[in-house]
Formats: sequence, structure tokens, C-alpha cells
Amino acid sequence: MANAIENPSPTFSLIALQGEYDLARQPELRSQLASGTGFELVLLDMHDVTFIDATALTEFIRLKKQMAGPAVVRVFGVTPHIRKLFHVTGLNTRFEIHDSLVSASRPPSPVPAANWRHARRFAGPR
Repeated sequence: MANAIENPSPTFSLIALQGEYDLARQPELRSQLASGTGFELVLLDMHDVTFIDATALTEFIRLKKQMAGPAVVRVFGVTPHIRKLFHVTGLNTRFEIHDSLVSASRPPSPVPAANWRHARRFAGPR
């Protein structure tokens, strides 16, 4: 089954995934995700994904590490099982999980004032 890869804007990449992702499809997934490495925002459409294992999660982490600048990966259209997998592994803190393309494609919200002190603490020396 072929996967559609689209680049609708020069500022982000939309990658649509389909089917099951396990060790057997690792090279294919790595190749598909590589199209997002030049962007600061990647949207992963997982509406048609029926299964992922640790191999796929590893490739998502690899993508984020290889992306430009302060990388953001937003995943949307996940099944309840896959959403739980992100939560149980703690990857829901590294990847934004959204219900739809509309919510995933919104601009990031500014850092809330209550979190500003915390955000600046890790910004490095002045």
C-alpha cells in the first residue's frame, strides 16, 4: 500500500501514513519521514494507520532529532490504542497529539505567563 507524502507549504510538511508499521516496514517509514527533516513543523496524518510498534516510535523520534531548528511534530487522527501507546511511553510529551488536521495545523500558542519563568530558566545564559 503506497503512502501519500505531501508538502502543502514551505513552512511545514504533511505526511500521510497508512497501514501497519513494524520492523518489516522500517526502511519504508524512515524514507517517508525523511521528507520532513528540512521543516520546523511536521504534521503526521495517522487516520489510516492500524498498528504501530516500538520501531515506528523510534522512527518518529529520529525524525524529530533530524528536523531543523526547534522542531515540532504534530500527530493527528490516531486510534485510541495508538494514543494510549504515546501516553504510556511518555512520547505524548515530545509529540503533540491532535484529533484533526484543523487543530494540528493551527499556529502554536504563545507560552502562558505562568510558564514564562520556567521557559526562560532553560533558555540559557544571557
